[in-house]
Amino acid sequence: MAQPSKNFRSHGQQIELLRLRGMHIEDEAMARRALERVNYYRLSGYWFPYRQRSSNGGQRLDEFIAGTSFEEVLALYEFDERLRVGVSTPIELAFRSALGHELGRIDPLIHLKPNLLGPVARDPGRSAGPSRTYKKWKRRFDKELSLSREDFVVHHKEKYSGQLPIWAAVEVIDWADSRGRCNTSDQQSGSCGTLVGFLQYRHKHPREVVLCGL
Repeated sequence: MAQPSKNFRSHGQQIELLRLRGMHIEDEAMARRALERVNYYRLSGYWFPYRQRSSNGGQRLDEFIAGTSFEEVLALYEFDERLRVGVSTPIELAFRSALGHELGRIDPLIHLKPNLLGPVARDPGRSAGPSRTYKKWKRRFDKELSLSREDFVVHHKEKYSGQLPIWAAVEVIDWADSRGRCNTSDQQSGSCGTLVGFLQYRHKHPREVVLCGL
């Protein structure tokens, strides 16, 4: 039976969870800085090979192989990023991480709840109903999600009815219109930029707006 979406975890709680599952973390301050810079779910793809296999070898378990270290996983990620320079910039990665983490504090599924986003996401003609722009964004997001083959996406589809919390969703949504992130018109519907545009006029929780540079 599918479970509801995961609860929000701070960077400290993420580190605690990794340790609980058997990952050695020698420098906690360094690990925290890394998680602030790179999304937990982006790094999860690099520690996937370090997860133990089930007795029949059919699936990966949450627990890590003895000797797995955060430093080694991070080094693997950084090596891969050097090979892919120009595809994903450090600024983009840090922005995704900050956006997912700060919005997750408000609600793990905030991107699926237009009533929690700014007025651009809501139809002024109906109480808390989604606007036309939000509906278009949601269709784009659903398409991107259906095409993704990331391990964490498959995991959420199997265990949480496919409802990705915002801190995982930011790794799936398109970054194409990030340079025009204030534009939420029907002509510019790139997922990441439009999601940020929804927050432009949302003042109830200013923290995520400040930390994400809006």
